[in-house]
Amino acid sequence: MTRICLLTDSLAPSGVGAHMMTLAEGLGGDEIVVAARPGTGLLEHAAARGYAVKALDDDANLARWLDRAAPDIVHVHAGIGWEGHAAVRAAHAAGVPVIRTEHLPY
Repeated sequence: MTRICLLTDSLAPSGVGAHMMTLAEGLGGDEIVVAARPGTGLLEHAAARGYAVKALDDDANLARWLDRAAPDIVHVHAGIGWEGHAAVRAAHAAGVPVIRTEHLPY
């Protein structure tokens, strides 16, 4: 079983979040954790579907959590230019491979 962290630090992950949930469903047999900012609704939506969740509260905490949780891969989802960069740095610091998907804002 592969441990996959689906992550977005978007302030409004509407379409990005919907895509992440569709992707999680398609990864059926794998262990999925959804990481997002608190207050966006995505964590609650993911938890209601049975996925583990991680609230993104600060970059240093994310790096420590990734080091402890040891996912096999972090799939970062970004909608605009600044999104996802800190998460990629945190994953690299923890030695976790990264896939980054850019979701165009138009």
